[in-house]
Amino acid sequence: MQMYFAVVLACLQLSAADLPIHCLSSDAQGSWEFALGPSSDVRSSCGHAHPDDPEREPLLAEWPHSGQATIMKVELMGGGSADVNGASGTWNLVSDEALQVVGSGQEFLAFFGFQPLPAGDAGEHLPMMLQKRHSKCNETVMGWYRDSTRTSWGCWYGRRTDVRRQSFLQHRTRSFVKHGSAAALGSSLRLRESLPQALDWQNVSGKAWVDPSIQQGRCGGCYAIAAMQMLSARHRIAKQDSTLTKFSAALPMYCSEYTEGCGGGFPFLAAKWSEDVGLVPESCMPWTTEGSCRMKCDPSTLSPENKLRASNHRYITGGEDAMLEELQAGPLAVSFKSDPDLLQYTGGLWEPPELDVDDLGRDGDFLAPTHSAVLVGYGEDAAHGSYWIIQNAWGPAWGEHGSFRIRRDSARARGMELLVVAADVVPDERPQVLQSFSESTSNAGISLAAVARSTRANTGGHRGEPLCKLSATAADDQDIIVRIDRETNFRGLSFGLSAGTETAVQCGGAIPSSCNTVSSSTSLPECAALDGCDCDLHAQDLPFPGMQALAEKVVLMCNSASHDVKVMMIGLGGGAISSYIRDRCPAGRLTLDNVEKDGRVAGLASKFFGFKEDEKSTLDVTDGLSAVLHGARGTYDAVMIDCFAGHDRVPESCRSSEFLGAAKALLKADGIIAQNIWARSSASSEVEADFNAAIASYTQAFGKKGLYKEVAFDAPQSLEYIVYGLQGQKLSSLMPMEP
Repeated sequence: MQMYFAVVLACLQLSAADLPIHCLSSDAQGSWEFALGPSSDVRSSCGHAHPDDPEREPLLAEWPHSGQATIMKVELMGGGSADVNGASGTWNLVSDEALQVVGSGQEFLAFFGFQPLPAGDAGEHLPMMLQKRHSKCNETVMGWYRDSTRTSWGCWYGRRTDVRRQSFLQHRTRSFVKHGSAAALGSSLRLRESLPQALDWQNVSGKAWVDPSIQQGRCGGCYAIAAMQMLSARHRIAKQDSTLTKFSAALPMYCSEYTEGCGGGFPFLAAKWSEDVGLVPESCMPWTTEGSCRMKCDPSTLSPENKLRASNHRYITGGEDAMLEELQAGPLAVSFKSDPDLLQYTGGLWEPPELDVDDLGRDGDFLAPTHSAVLVGYGEDAAHGSYWIIQNAWGPAWGEHGSFRIRRDSARARGMELLVVAADVVPDERPQVLQSFSESTSNAGISLAAVARSTRANTGGHRGEPLCKLSATAADDQDIIVRIDRETNFRGLSFGLSAGTETAVQCGGAIPSSCNTVSSSTSLPECAALDGCDCDLHAQDLPFPGMQALAEKVVLMCNSASHDVKVMMIGLGGGAISSYIRDRCPAGRLTLDNVEKDGRVAGLASKFFGFKEDEKSTLDVTDGLSAVLHGARGTYDAVMIDCFAGHDRVPESCRSSEFLGAAKALLKADGIIAQNIWARSSASSEVEADFNAAIASYTQAFGKKGLYKEVAFDAPQSLEYIVYGLQGQKLSSLMPMEP
């Protein structure tokens, strides 16, 4: 069951934020008090990080009835109408997580409140029942307000006053299909007759108005890409100039307090932030999955035609007809429930599997979105009827040049009509808002810990800020960068600028004061110069699902075997796997022979990552092939392989038939080999060939009946397996599925 949820969360976290919130419109309707803090002519982040950090939300500890708070009475009514301090207004939900209210000359935005998650649960997209259990739909966390001229800004909390407490069992509302009147049907028919039969903004009048598909990689930034590509295209169309520059998607992704960077967000909030703060050209902040909130340009030096912001961000309601009509002005950002089946799409009309009524993420008529993309057009298929054209964020080599087509009824079933976002682009009459924001984040020295707090399982970025480097010692080496998340004492290392596998551990306790070095923006201290940066790995969980799956098999063996268990671990992994196994195996029952090819990594493992070597846990600095060729035959219960080169690739020395044959020879009569390996990765297109070669080697060594596979992580551009080679059948009950 644990592995099932690991796979599910990988599919669900692409666009949905990971706050434990699930609130419906019926939960928000009623009487509220808004407590407004003092206003200022300078915009505030209101206690949120850049991007927002779910583990550090400014929750409502007590109702702020101090003299500084101005209390505003607000009534939220059906149909989206509101009474804001006696003035008429409007309100809407942002999916099921946030509340936006407009009225009395002001605009309010805040996420609903929630009970903080138990330790270890933060950062995952949670099952809906757990979201309900932690939701506080009768209050908000600290949010933002501004006036209509963007000259007055402030922070606020909201609390519903007509209920004493809110149960986690939320009220449900169901809408039923209503047959339209003859007049409404006639109006719809006239609308469709007045519109072009087909439209594709990727090619109108021989010009491309939409930018080519961006490769989002393992970063859940599809929401920002969808919003910025929508705005870029609509700006060009409004100006009738297809050559206008595109807007940076990295700016709202890494800087917006309304979204969570690579951890997820909503196009509506990316557009809202672009309206509040502003837009910059792509050249100011190019797309990357390893960025931070830093611009390459000074906003004050932008030309007048590039000092722009979003305007009139809005949901398009009214279903298919409203979407068709709005598409005439340009593309739209849409969110929907995706499916792993979409990964295999190569062309034609995508026919998604039918959703079960009990599908994860469904509550009444609400369907939790899991992905965002750009609706660029529509058309008709003679055999299958009308369809939408959707540009994805999986690169131009995927699908139909980065896009896919889907029947409109199938799209409706996937929730594609529910969260349709449009916005316009206008000159920024107050460019000092963006300038002030840029200066504040630059002076604050925004750290990567706030930007990339998610692990490799749900972002493509490295977690933590650089601590030190170990310089290359040979021409073919790369510098090794040691990173540390100063909020959580999570540590990792990467080889140069590789976007692939990194060694990482979660250290316990506080960071030693001697570890708090200050590095310049242009250079890092050498790791050899740092002392007193010890890491306590005792009782710490493993950070990545692949590491966890490998370790759990050994722990099961330790606790079920009638004899002492001997294991060879190829690939040190910073020492986290060996520490985890030793903590959970009965004392004295495990002998662990660790193998690490790179002596530099071995040295860093002891200095920064908590690895401890003793008579029961040895370390041999050599490559995997040499280790298995010279190991003692027939003596190991398990050979565990966590062997990677850069960019998620497994080197041939850890996947060849020679390697697997020699590793098999090390096993006892009922031993197993388990290997962590990527079948698909945005870090390199060559991992698929590596995976296929490894499977062929396993088949040659163990035959089809001795080969098992288990999914450790599954996302649109990344698929990680644990591959097992089983000798004998004694341990077959530990295997994940039929071979």
